[in-house]
Amino acid sequence: RFNLSLGNLVHLALAYIGDGFRFQRPFDQNLLKTAMQQWLPTLDATPDQWPNVMSAALTHVARTLDDPTGRWLLEPHRHGQFEWAVTTVINSTAKRFVIDRLFVSDDTWWIVDFKTSSPASEISTDQFLAEESHRYRGQLVQYKTILDSLVKEQPEYFTGASNLNLPIKTALYFTALSKLEPIN
Repeated sequence: RFNLSLGNLVHLALAYIGDGFRFQRPFDQNLLKTAMQQWLPTLDATPDQWPNVMSAALTHVARTLDDPTGRWLLEPHRHGQFEWAVTTVINSTAKRFVIDRLFVSDDTWWIVDFKTSSPASEISTDQFLAEESHRYRGQLVQYKTILDSLVKEQPEYFTGASNLNLPIKTALYFTALSKLEPIN
């Protein structure tokens, strides 16, 4: 419950911050804390876990904001979306996906999945990143396929014909490590 709540709270906080940047609102730590306190009861953690979930989430958010790459991920970008919900049909079944971060930068689509996990003490960072990349590669490939199909099948949703043939990059961003890990 703790880890799931931590992940959800960090995702909500990053989307909140990113949306604020998009609307040119200055970042206000106190407003963020107030919003996070309102979200806590909607998560799976028990009330006795809330202070620790909140503290850990604020640490993840601070690391992301202190990291130039993390900050870049939160900045406004063309076609920028946070927690972008997409429903598509796969094998005659409707499936809903939520893409953490989507945007265009330097004529490239970026799909980024935020992760709050970190390596256990007995596992090296490189081994951890390799394992997590392997674990989430299929999910990111699926997101990439969905975006590619949407751009081609519904170009009117994506302004500018130049967007139709842009390359798509996928990556994991580890908030505990301030690390963007590209996934091929």
